[in-house]
Amino acid sequence: MTTGERIKLIRKQLGMTQEQLAQRLGIGKAALSMIETGRTGLSSRNRNILVQELNVNPEWLDTGAGDAFNAEPDLTAYMLRTDHTLPMQSVPLYSIEGTAGLVPLFADRNRAHAINYIHIPNLPKCDGAIYIAGDSMYPLLKSGDIVLYKQLRDLDDIFWGDMYLLSIDIDGEEYITVKYIQKSERPGYVKLVSQNPHHADKEVAQERIRALEEQLRQKNEKIDQAKDRILREANEKAREILQEAKEVADETIRDFHKAGAGADIRELEQKRQKVRDKI
Repeated sequence: MTTGERIKLIRKQLGMTQEQLAQRLGIGKAALSMIETGRTGLSSRNRNILVQELNVNPEWLDTGAGDAFNAEPDLTAYMLRTDHTLPMQSVPLYSIEGTAGLVPLFADRNRAHAINYIHIPNLPKCDGAIYIAGDSMYPLLKSGDIVLYKQLRDLDDIFWGDMYLLSIDIDGEEYITVKYIQKSERPGYVKLVSQNPHHADKEVAQERIRALEEQLRQKNEKIDQAKDRILREANEKAREILQEAKEVADETIRDFHKAGAGADIRELEQKRQKVRDKI
């Protein structure tokens, strides 16, 4: 059985049409049909969605070994992102160096390349896992340990006193850390608390927490870049049309002078029409 045939099989087991699964993957129905029939391969992005959103076993997806699902997926639970415990799930393990930080990883994790998958039972749905560096949470967490995380999209959803993985902007550089987050007496600030008593508590402005607030700015930058590209392409096309029109006009004038009074009026009219069409 090919990968495409396995995708078709899990779609049937989920009771989904091609249109429904294609919409879930963010692709067209025709594109899904080509994947299922083996005419095109499965992208890393779509593979991540199948594993993370539908709880498909990545080993089975690649080789056919084991069960198709880590646990029978509850589509309603996945859509609402609830914290129901899953009997089994495959959590993607990412390299921070490979994804260039948390901000791009959180912005589009479906495009990020997982270096491995962690198969783990009886936990709420997790978005990913990374390696810990440093000793600020020692002895609870040591450098080289792996932490699993679920992305938090709004600071108002923080459970004060819990442990969080976050990205902080310090002088334009991204600083990634795991800390307990507590309320600060200063408005607009939070207190970052370490497990290691040798690390002092630190207060930071909420606006410097990039992983939660950077996504909208990145989307705006992409829109601006697209607008600039369209304008550049339009200007280049306009210059090409004007140049072609000028060349036709020059050729018409030269022909007119060469022919003199005996010029073929119909031929000259045709060339004049070409100039009008170009402009």
